[in-house]
Formats: sequence, C-alpha cells, structure tokens
Amino acid sequence: MGLEISSNCSDRLQEDRRWEYWRKAEMEREIEERRKQEELERELEEMERKQPIFLKVGSIRSECLENSFLLNTFDPIVVENTINIFMKISTNESNAYEYTIQCFDKLVITAQTNLSENQFNFMIDNSSTISYKNYVLDKLEPLSLYNLTIGYKIKNNDKIFNVSVIESYTCFGTPGDPQNLMANRGKNTLEVSWNRPITINAPDICYYLIEKRFLDQSEGREYEEIKTSFSIIDDLNKNFEVRVSTFNDYKCYKERYPAAENRIN
Repeated sequence: MGLEISSNCSDRLQEDRRWEYWRKAEMEREIEERRKQEELERELEEMERKQPIFLKVGSIRSECLENSFLLNTFDPIVVENTINIFMKISTNESNAYEYTIQCFDKLVITAQTNLSENQFNFMIDNSSTISYKNYVLDKLEPLSLYNLTIGYKIKNNDKIFNVSVIESYTCFGTPGDPQNLMANRGKNTLEVSWNRPITINAPDICYYLIEKRFLDQSEGREYEEIKTSFSIIDDLNKNFEVRVSTFNDYKCYKERYPAAENRIN
C-alpha cells in the first residue's frame, strides 16, 4: 500500500516551493541592482576624473577701496536747458565686474551756478561698465554757466569721491504757449492777437508762428511775426483754423543776441 499525502499537505509543499522560488528570485534581483548601481558609480567617478579643473584667478576684495573707480567721460552735449553726459565706469581691481557690483553705490553729479545747485544721483546697471551710458541732467536754468562736479559713492561709505569738475553752458529753453488767443473778424481782415507766454526761457521771444489750416484739408499757410498780433487778409471765404506757437530759434537767437553766442554748444 503506497503512502498517500493529503491534499492539504500537498498544497503546503507547493506553497513552500513557490515561496522559495520567489525569495531566490528576489535575492538575485537585489544582487543585480547592486551590481548596476556599483557600475554606475564607477562610471560617474571616471567621468569626474576626466572633467577639466577650472581655477578662478584672483578674488573679490572683502573691502571696497577708496578711489578705486575711473569715470571716463566725453564732453557734455547740451540740448536747450538739458545737459547730457556720456560716461563709462571702470576699475583696475581684479574681477572688475564683480568688484563694481559689490562696491559701487551710485554716481553723484552736482550742477552748480552762482545762484543754484542741483544734485543728481544715478544707480548703475549691467551696461554701465561695458559701454558709455547717457546720464541726463534736466530741468536746469537756461542760459547759465554750470560747474559740473562728477563723483561717486562706494557702499558703506558716505564720502563722495570727486573725479572731475567741468564747465558747461545751457542754451535757451522751450518757451511756454501764447496766452489769451483772440480773433476779431473785420470786413476784409481777420485780426488775431495774443499775450506773451508766462515762461520764456530766453532773453526774449524770437518769433511767433501763425498757422492757418483750411478745414477742407487743402494746403494751409504759415506766417512769422515778432509782435503779439497779426492780420490775415487772404482766403477769408473758406473755413479755417488758426494756431499760434512761440519759438526760440537758434538762428534768430544768434542774430539778435550775438553777445551770448559763445554760450551755444
């Protein structure tokens, strides 16, 4: 009589075999993963050994030195009562760009006359050390001699380091608009009158420009007048509009005020 194994016992043996197979397969998988990981680490180490080594020459100073910057400027360019200064900032310190960003605080320009003083502060940007940048001194007095003191501040230091002092004249400024424009229609004329502008920005008004523009968009006409009134006698049968503007023209200014001609840059 043969040995009989119950179905429960047979199932248990099969389960044990499956567990043994799974455990063995899991161990082999872990061994394979460790092998791949070790191989990857060896490859990375080899790549790191082959990487070139870059050495940074020099270092940024831990302190900002006085008078360590140069301000390179062109002659000022004057447009009416505005002075334009083109400037580039440089330094002889190592790592010039990093040193400038770390130490340069702001550019300080003082515009001074016998009667007034204006101070302009400018922060720098990335282009200030690469190319010349325009620094605008605006809203100055017209027809005035200015002493321009150009300096700068370094960070954590209240002192202004003056680099240069230059002179520059401002020209006349843009005048204001004519006041109280009026028109009176006569039988054959149109009388236009106005008052002088409140702001002139020059020794005197050079001329007024009277523009007559027809409403049918045909060609208009322009007239120049030094007085504060003007008579229009032509083409009064068409509808038109009149504009009056104030001008301080360079040519007129030079001819009428030759003593100040040396102030025109």
